Amino acid sequence: MKRLIGILLPTLLTLFISCSKIPLQTEILKWKDGKSACVTLTYDDGSDNQFDLAIPIMDELGFPGTFFINTNIIGGTKNFPTFVGRPIMDILNESKSQPTDSANVLERTSMIRYLCEIQNAPELKDVDMSRIGSSLERGRYEAVFKMVDEICNKLAKTNKTFKVVPAEVPEYHFSWDDLKKFAATGHEFADHTISHPYLSALDEANILYETEACKEDLENNLGFDHTLTVEAPFGIHDDRVMQLLYPRYPFLRNRAPDDFFMEILRSDNTLPGKTDNEYIHWQRGPLSDTPYSQMTAWVDTSLKYDVWLVLVFHGIEGIGWEALPAETIRNYFSYIKEKEDQIWVATYRDAYKYIRERINTKTELSKTGSKISVTLDNNLDKKIYNLPLTLKTLVSGNWAKVQLKQGDIITELKPQTENGESFVIYDAMPGDEPVILTKQ
Repeated sequence: MKRLIGILLPTLLTLFISCSKIPLQTEILKWKDGKSACVTLTYDDGSDNQFDLAIPIMDELGFPGTFFINTNIIGGTKNFPTFVGRPIMDILNESKSQPTDSANVLERTSMIRYLCEIQNAPELKDVDMSRIGSSLERGRYEAVFKMVDEICNKLAKTNKTFKVVPAEVPEYHFSWDDLKKFAATGHEFADHTISHPYLSALDEANILYETEACKEDLENNLGFDHTLTVEAPFGIHDDRVMQLLYPRYPFLRNRAPDDFFMEILRSDNTLPGKTDNEYIHWQRGPLSDTPYSQMTAWVDTSLKYDVWLVLVFHGIEGIGWEALPAETIRNYFSYIKEKEDQIWVATYRDAYKYIRERINTKTELSKTGSKISVTLDNNLDKKIYNLPLTLKTLVSGNWAKVQLKQGDIITELKPQTENGESFVIYDAMPGDEPVILTKQ
C-alpha cells in the first residue's frame, strides 16, 4: 500500500497543482461556432431566377442569402421613382442663360436621369447616365458640365413642357407576400434603391428619396431587420454618396468605414494575405465567363486567411446581367457545403453584426470554487446588434461536464482538449446577464 501511495501521490499532486493553476481565460472567437472563415452569398437587382432557381437551391442546402432589391418591381410597393426638386421647366429655362457649373450640376443631372430612365424621353435615348455618374465620381467635372449643357439645350429646343408625372407601374412577377415567405427561411432583403440609379449622378434630395423610400417599403412589408443593409447600385465608391449613407445604414456593401477591415472590393484584383487588420473583407463577383476553378479558389483562399468572402451574383440561367447557369450555382454552393465544418455561411447583415459585436464587446471573468462567471458588455444599439457571440473559455482538466446558464438559458457542455488545455465553446449574448459555467 505504501508503495502504491508513493507511486500515485506525485501524479495526484501534479494533477491538483495543474488544475488549480488553470489560467482564468476566455476569448470571443473570430467567427460564429469557431469556424475558420465566413462566406456571404449576395444577389443584386432581384431578377426572377434569383427567386425561382437560387433560393430553392440555398434552402435545400440550408444557406441564407442577402438579396439587394429594387422595390419598384415588387408587387404591392408604395413608393415609385420620381424627381425631387424644382419644376423641371424652371430648371430648363434657367439653363438657357446659366451654364452648368458645380453649383447646379447635380440638380440638372438628377432631372436628366428622371427624364431619361423613368419617363424614357425619346430625346434622351442616347444618354448614358452611368457615364455621367462615373465621370462625376472621378471628378471629371468639365466634361460633365459640357454634356449637361448639350442635353439641356436639346431639351429646350423641343419646345415641349416636361414635368413630373406618376411612374408607370411595371408588370410584377413577385409580391411582398412572396418575399415574406423567403425571409421566413432566413434570407435577408436589403436596400438597393427604388429604381437602380447611378447615385453619383443624383443630388442629395434624390439620393435620399431613392434609398429611404426603398427602406420604408422594406420596413413596412418585411420589418426593421431588413432595413439595416444597403448597396448603392453599380457598386460605386463615391465619397459624397458614402457619407450620406454611412449614418443611415449600419451595413454598407459598397465600402466599409471600419478601420479593422482590410477591404478588397470587386474592382480590386489584390489577393488576401497576412495583414495587421483584424478582418479581411473580400468581395468577388462571379461573371458569366469566370472560370469555375477561380470561383472555388476564392473559397479556399478565404479559409487559408480567415477571410470574410462576400460573393456578388447578378443574373441566373439567362435572366439578368452576366447570368450564370443554375448548374454552376448548385455545384458552387455544394462545394461550399462540403466545407461547412470550417465555413460560416451568413447573411451580410448577420456577418457584419457579429464582427462589430465582437470588436466592441469586452469580457470580465471571475471564479468562485467550481463556478466561472463571464460577463460580456458593449455600448452598441441592442435593437440592431442582437446576435449571440461564440466564446471559448478555459476550464480545469477535471471538469468532465459543464453546465452553462445565462438568464433562463441552461445547457450542458462537454469540454474539449487541445495542446494540453481544456475548454468549452458556447454562444452567449452580450448584456446584463452573466454566463455562469459550473462544473458538473
